Amino acid sequence: MEMMTKRPEFFTLRRFAPTGIRKKVFQFYKRLLNTQNITGKEKIRNASMVSIVGPLVQFADRLTPYARQTRSVGKYAQKVRNTIVRSKEPIQLLFTDLPVAVGLEPFDKTSQPDGEQEKKFEVRLKDALKKLIDADKILIETIRDIILEAFDKKKTPFEIFRKELTERAVLLITPCRDSELKVVLTAMSKTTLKNHSGYIAAVAAAAMTRPVRAWRDNDVNEFPTVMEDLARRFKDFETIVKSQVGFLESEDDRTRLVTFTCPDGSQSKKIVKPDDKAVKNAQAVLQKIKKDCSKADIEALMIILGDELLRQEGK
Repeated sequence: MEMMTKRPEFFTLRRFAPTGIRKKVFQFYKRLLNTQNITGKEKIRNASMVSIVGPLVQFADRLTPYARQTRSVGKYAQKVRNTIVRSKEPIQLLFTDLPVAVGLEPFDKTSQPDGEQEKKFEVRLKDALKKLIDADKILIETIRDIILEAFDKKKTPFEIFRKELTERAVLLITPCRDSELKVVLTAMSKTTLKNHSGYIAAVAAAAMTRPVRAWRDNDVNEFPTVMEDLARRFKDFETIVKSQVGFLESEDDRTRLVTFTCPDGSQSKKIVKPDDKAVKNAQAVLQKIKKDCSKADIEALMIILGDELLRQEGK
C-alpha cells in the first residue's frame, strides 16, 4: 500500500463516500492526523482516502528498527504497528483492521452509531500511536538511567554526570590497551555531541557494538549487565592510572589492581607494584610450582594467597 501513497495515479480506487458511523470515524482520522505528530506536514483540510491512509503508512515506514519490533509499547501499539505495515486495502485498514487491533469491533457500513465505542477507539488508537512515537525517546531515557546507576550516580543530574564522566574518560584513553574498553572510553570522551540523547546513544552503541536505533528488546535487557561490567572496569582502571600517572607507558610495568571477591559477595581491592627483586624471586618460585603442581593446585594456591594478603591487610 506504500506504493499507492507515493504514486496514486497508478491505482484505481473504489468510490468512497462514508456515511453514518463511518463518517464519524473518518472525521476522527482527520482530527488525529492534524493533532498527532505523524505527518510532519501542513494540516489536512480536504480529507481523502489517500490523504488519511498515506500518512499512517509513511509513519509506520519511518519508525526506527527498534520501534518496529519492540514489545515495550504494549499490546495495542504492537498490533496497530503490525496492522499498518501489513495492510493492503485502505477501507479495510481504517474501518476493520485498526479497530480490531485495539480490541474493538469493526465499523461496518451497517453498524449503528455507538458513542462509547467511538470514544474507546479514539483513546486507544491515539495512545497506541503516541507510544510508537515515544518509543525511541523512552529507550534513551532508560539507557540514561542504567548508565547513571552503573556509576552509582542515580541522583546526579545527567548534565553534571556527563561533564564529570567526559573529563575522567579523557585521562584514560591514552594508557588504555583494552580495545573493548577503549571504544567505550572514546565515546564517553566526546564533546562534539551537543545534545545528551546523542551522547547517551553513542556510549550505549559502543558498549553493545550496535547502534541504539537498531537495538532489540534483548539488547535492552542485556545492557544493565554489560554497563555494570564496563563501569567496574572503568573505575578499576582509573584507580590504577591515578595511583601512578604514566605507568602504562612501559610494557614491563608490573603494577596491577588485584580484586578478590569473597563467597559472600564482598570485595577487597589492592594496588600491587612489586620491585624488581620481588618479581625475580616470585618468578623462581613460580617455576618450581609449575613443575610440581597441577592447574587445580595453582588455582587453590591463588585463593590461599589471596586470603593471606587480605588477612595481612586487616591487621
